[in-house]
Amino acid sequence: MGERGPAPKPTALRVLEGNRAKRPLRREPKPRLGAPECPKELQGEARAEWQRVVPDLNEIGLLARADRAILISYCQTWAGCVEAGREMELDPNRHVILVWAKLNERLLAHIRELGLSPAARSRLGTLPDKQDDDSLGGLLH
Repeated sequence: MGERGPAPKPTALRVLEGNRAKRPLRREPKPRLGAPECPKELQGEARAEWQRVVPDLNEIGLLARADRAILISYCQTWAGCVEAGREMELDPNRHVILVWAKLNERLLAHIRELGLSPAARSRLGTLPDKQDDDSLGGLLH
């Protein structure tokens, strides 16, 4: 049996959000941070999506090299949704619509997992800019 309830939010997301609930932070394994390399097998729309999201996720410190598989799955699912959407425009038959719906369901799960939805972004705090640190440091000295 699986665990009950929603999946726990990664500690990195809770820290960026400011841990408003003041719950103790979980002691999680700490994989090596950084963006994994884009696999050569990703082509077309999937590769373009990788190149769009990975730099942003890496910049805010939410990526580890171990996240490669979920990123590949997300990008391939994205490409499948785009392709199914194009097919629906040409021939909106029941099969194509069901394929698109299933892919879209998987895509939304990946989006939640990776923190890519507008709701997830609205809850994230921002990391202080270097300029903000310098100006604040100047005031304190």
